Amino acid sequence: MRILLITNILLFLISPLAARLRVVTTLPVFASIAKYVGGDKVYVAALSSGRKNPHHLTARPSYVYKLARADVFIEAGLDLEKGWTEPLLASAGNRKIMKNGSGYVVTYRGIKILEIPDRKVDRSWGDIHILGNPHYHMDPINGIIIARNIKNIFVRLDLKNAAYYNANYRKFLREIKKLTIYYLRKFKPYFGAKVVVYHRDWVYLCRRFRLTETATIEEKLGIEPSMGYVDKLISLLKIKKPKLILVAPFNPEKYARYISRKTGVPYLVLPTDVNGIAGIRSYKQMLKYNLDKIFSIISK
Repeated sequence: MRILLITNILLFLISPLAARLRVVTTLPVFASIAKYVGGDKVYVAALSSGRKNPHHLTARPSYVYKLARADVFIEAGLDLEKGWTEPLLASAGNRKIMKNGSGYVVTYRGIKILEIPDRKVDRSWGDIHILGNPHYHMDPINGIIIARNIKNIFVRLDLKNAAYYNANYRKFLREIKKLTIYYLRKFKPYFGAKVVVYHRDWVYLCRRFRLTETATIEEKLGIEPSMGYVDKLISLLKIKKPKLILVAPFNPEKYARYISRKTGVPYLVLPTDVNGIAGIRSYKQMLKYNLDKIFSIISK
């Protein structure tokens, strides 16, 4: 029995699965891109489900086990996950994936970060991002940069499969560039269309596709608005006449529903991550779904 057990362990260690890079990501969107670039050379797991607010996830003991065994750890950075990843990484004790470790990846490298505060901020401003807006993956061109950053770490850790990773990355780049060009042409007659957002997670997508953010439903970032603020917002929107209200699945929908009823402005609940709603299983799928839904409203 003991010999059989040892044999099974040895077989696992030399199996293709064991030879793969073990990759853990904070967000499913990074897992999707990592799977595309890494193909059958990587084993990827995301800590978030895609349906929960990435700012406020609850750490679980199972996360520590995954991180302790990981070769690569991928996160957004800019303090998006700071409140829950730092204690997890400390508990895992895996030096490879700690900041400055050989397997640590922060995906914003090379991306132009928007909304970096130009003055000192404090908590009275709400849950503000002092390092800039961390929802950069919503812009498909930034998605290409994210894929490049992930590809580079795979190549560094697994040089023998560099050609494979590079080929997958180039294919990803072609697909996402083609998608971006297609939708830019489609949106062109509607550049400048006004939209309202619940939270500032649509900034990068709006900037890329020339949509104008008229207002934010949150009175302060990360904090639900007062009804007094919402009523003032309704008065403003009756003047501004936006085309659309954008809400993520984990945002309280009641405010968008109320504002829509009072103003006649339609609202959409759209995913800001892979698996954010049923059927959205890849980054490309998420982009197409969101852009098609937005276009169907602003083009009316």
